[in-house]
Amino acid sequence: MNAKNAFEQYFAKVKPEEIGPLDYKTYGLLLLKFPGNEAKAADILNKAIAMDTLEKDKVDLINSIASSYIAAKNYCQAGNWYTRVIGVKKNVTKTDLYNAGYNGYFKGSCYQSADSVFKLWQAKYPDDILPVYLDALALAYIDSTGAQGLAKPAYDKVITMAVVSQDTVRSKQYLITAYTYMVAYYYKQNDFTQALEYVDKVLALDPTNANMLENRKALASAIANKTKTKGEKEKVKTDSTKEKSTPAKTKVKGK
Repeated sequence: MNAKNAFEQYFAKVKPEEIGPLDYKTYGLLLLKFPGNEAKAADILNKAIAMDTLEKDKVDLINSIASSYIAAKNYCQAGNWYTRVIGVKKNVTKTDLYNAGYNGYFKGSCYQSADSVFKLWQAKYPDDILPVYLDALALAYIDSTGAQGLAKPAYDKVITMAVVSQDTVRSKQYLITAYTYMVAYYYKQNDFTQALEYVDKVLALDPTNANMLENRKALASAIANKTKTKGEKEKVKTDSTKEKSTPAKTKVKGK
């Protein structure tokens, strides 16, 4: 608290033109440690960023601000600041995009914002499977019931990329997650046969997966019941047709 009071007194005494970017940076980061001062801290830190002339200095400052929000577990705010790095840097790296999309927005359950960053990541690095996988996870959270199937196109792409990946360890986990999503997706579509196919794909990679072993029994039973019901309906329809097509016997009077 003494340091905070000292800065407040300093800023009250000196002329604005005498305050440098380091002063704003130090005071702003200090304010972030005191809940309720976030808006004031952001205003002061923005002044520090505006005064910095070098890209590296701006980026370092923004990253340090984001790290402060991470430490406070305010992940979505951290994501907002990490996203500013993307706007400042000429050469945005995968780490920059990962920080904004995953360490910030995704961890903070800001899935719409995470989705936007992951799509930007995919556009910049189209051969990288990680942003596709993370985007699939984010979309699955957005469509939490799976009713819209929002994550299916992303998981389709994950599967396409993972089956040819040289990183067999990582791709195995990606495939298990993607196949598991497909099981649920096709089950909701009442396509039990397709769902069963994906169950078998998971079991091919993870033979002792207890959930999938149970799912296999349930789906096989559902398919059998569906086939039986269909057969009974067709029999009823056929019998009904026979009854309609068989002429009634005419009773002859007097005999």
